[in-house]
Amino acid sequence: KLLAYLRQAGLDTRGIQRDLRHPTGRVLVDLTNPHEARYRIEQPAAWDFIATDEALREPGGGLAVVFGSLAARSVISRQTLLGLLDAAPLRVFDVNLRPPHVERSVIESLLQRANWAKLNGDELHVIAGWHGWTGHFDALLHRLAAHYRLDCVCVTLGADGAVMLRDGQLHRQAGFDVPVVDTIGCGDSFLASWLLNLVQGSDPGRALRRACALGALVATAAGANPAVDAARVDALAGP
Repeated sequence: KLLAYLRQAGLDTRGIQRDLRHPTGRVLVDLTNPHEARYRIEQPAAWDFIATDEALREPGGGLAVVFGSLAARSVISRQTLLGLLDAAPLRVFDVNLRPPHVERSVIESLLQRANWAKLNGDELHVIAGWHGWTGHFDALLHRLAAHYRLDCVCVTLGADGAVMLRDGQLHRQAGFDVPVVDTIGCGDSFLASWLLNLVQGSDPGRALRRACALGALVATAAGANPAVDAARVDALAGP
């Protein structure tokens, strides 16, 4: 079903591996608070055993490798990921601290290999705490970028929007007021829009605004992947 969905969406599935020993990954979601979904990520899953192969090493001229920390929770997938990052033209790290899969040495290793990073406000404070950094939010953001030599960092703030630091300049976008059904998929949708707009040459403010708009619209429907067309994003964020 997943492969059929990806093909229908026009995505190249040649690099997807099949694992006959381990189950397809599954996440159980607690929506007691629809504004803050809680996740239980089952383990092991097939994506803990991604092996290095030629299909992965030849991504078809892709502009970036986008990766998260959960993909590095197992040694096998972690080593495969690190090998891919060595040759990636742009490395975009979606920091995703989901206890109990939070190992400081792994997270820091991935941050050190990234060019760009996206995380939320809580994750910024966790990483700042590892180093004993204190101070205003903006100061923590600058310290994070400098310490890990990141060219671009984006911090999502839920209903309060997002802040991006790029080339030493801060860009802020307030949140959009929408009726929330659940927040599943908002962060991933934000990341997809933010990255797409930046690599297509949009100015940082526009990229941030459209990413916030798409994330907000995803929150207005149930599930992680509701249909949201560009016209709705335009109507909320502006063209």
